[in-house]
Amino acid sequence: MIKKIGVENFRVFKEFTEFEIRPLTLLVGPNNAGKSSFTKLLLLLKNGVSKLNFEEGLHNLESFEKVLNWENDNKFLKIRYDNQLIFLDDSFFVDVLYAPFGTSNEIVAFNIANKEASLFSINLTSDVENKNTIYRLNLNIDLMMNLLYHNEKTNFSKVSDNRELYIPGAPEIGELGGSVKIYEGDLSIENYEEIYKSIEGYGFEETDLEYNSPIGKIVLKHEIRKLEKDFLLYDIFIKGIKATQYHREEIIEQQKLKFSKVNFYSNYPLIYQLSSCLNNANEQVKLEIKDYFSKSLKEENIEIKETRLGRLFLTEKLFESASDNSYFKNKKINYQKTFFQQFDNFMKGLAEDFNTIEYLSANRGSQKRILSNKSENDIDKIVLDFFNKSDKNRIYLEKIFTVLEIPGKLTVERFENVISVVYLTVNDKKIALSDVGFGYSQLIPIILKLATLLPSIHNPSKVFNPGEHQENIYKSREYGENKTLIIEEPEANLHPSLQSKLADLLVATIEYYPYINFVIETHSEYLIRKLQFLTANKSVTTDKSIIYYFNADKYVTANEPKVKPIEIRANGNLSDTFGPGFYDETSRLQFDLMKLSQEQNN
Repeated sequence: MIKKIGVENFRVFKEFTEFEIRPLTLLVGPNNAGKSSFTKLLLLLKNGVSKLNFEEGLHNLESFEKVLNWENDNKFLKIRYDNQLIFLDDSFFVDVLYAPFGTSNEIVAFNIANKEASLFSINLTSDVENKNTIYRLNLNIDLMMNLLYHNEKTNFSKVSDNRELYIPGAPEIGELGGSVKIYEGDLSIENYEEIYKSIEGYGFEETDLEYNSPIGKIVLKHEIRKLEKDFLLYDIFIKGIKATQYHREEIIEQQKLKFSKVNFYSNYPLIYQLSSCLNNANEQVKLEIKDYFSKSLKEENIEIKETRLGRLFLTEKLFESASDNSYFKNKKINYQKTFFQQFDNFMKGLAEDFNTIEYLSANRGSQKRILSNKSENDIDKIVLDFFNKSDKNRIYLEKIFTVLEIPGKLTVERFENVISVVYLTVNDKKIALSDVGFGYSQLIPIILKLATLLPSIHNPSKVFNPGEHQENIYKSREYGENKTLIIEEPEANLHPSLQSKLADLLVATIEYYPYINFVIETHSEYLIRKLQFLTANKSVTTDKSIIYYFNADKYVTANEPKVKPIEIRANGNLSDTFGPGFYDETSRLQFDLMKLSQEQNN
């Protein structure tokens, strides 16, 4: 799920601006302040994150050059993504630079870092003389080694030492089909092949079974425990004799220096070149360190070999299973990546996260009685999708209709599989959607979209009970898929009371399905006021919502940013004020009217 995203040099975002995506993320501000810039960014990334596609999708953006901030001379677009690497914690993020590369808009640089330091980066420069592209890899060895020794996620300190391995598909154990095998030998890299063969490949894979200890991680944990904390990746041998003890500080200095500037030449985009860069970096660094010592010691017979730490980090392929739950006898066939090569996964999962984004425009409703398959209106496709869904999510629909005080039940009738008619059935009487008012015609598409988008929950006794934790409902993978829905002006053509009830709809939905995030572009004071009230009366917790206020350019100052986050506190108050013309507009008009009345009476 998308948790945070930052952007710089994109439309209104001249400076770096970061957004935290919560279940209820509201974009608020005057017209033309730039709210749609953020939703367009999300829709652009829905098309793909490895390269930017301006030709397709709902973003309505013209080209790379046209989306760059018009006041910024920088030709790169910067986007900050959540960290995707499993061995790094959430304090790390990935800054990605996009620029035109050939005929595409590609990633030309990225940096994996936290607020204190950069850990790993690759930048692009040009070799004009040789007409080549140069990629420069920079690894912060000191930070990486500190993480390896001390970070809970990197050194597997939370991994249990349990040597019992659950092997599926064997004789039953209780209610679970499988057997237990115990490895009695030494948990070391040297025995890793033996361990792997003895359990027929099982235990290394990531599983949802809490009682299964991944033996591969246990091996790594034991290896890290045994390591001398000297940061040495390499040993030096002079004329076949190990001489590391005499050159320890020089080796540490050189490995730090060489890994900070590993150069690769290529005319291919970075995303296609990264794996090769990682595969070859170790050998290049070893050659450069060897060359350094050959020159400084004036000795040709020098060999550089990986230490135990170096093997663990750079050469042992202990990660990235090629085939889940396979019976490979040789782990080298199954496991494809070293610890270091996992940096290739810096965007793994991002495309899938952004692909879950759905969008509802402000033009979603229709007063047409008959809806057509071939129409380009949102409502036509939404109704067709709802009709084609085998399970109509009746529990959700009934609850939301109750919340919004919409009478009756909703039905969709199809004719010749070409056209649809939507009805509300009240007291056995069918009323066409076109006859119930334009406001409902704007609201029903939102409800149908959600009913189609969300999985059905089949245990009504556990749904919508205030204060009850819903985690157990969603254990199944059916309920675990993350969703993000962008809704543009959901309050359009709604009476203030229905605008207020929109907040009830949103809160009820995230209670029903906690894996959904809403990004709401709104001008509705009533929606926000009701959300404040629902927070104050404990119907929704403060961590579930955030408001981003977009200031008009004329109000942007050193102390008043273009975009500012506003929290709804536990008492319902806002953590900051909105800009002019939102909450204060009614008061201003009342004051002007009173002033005008006084003038007319004088």
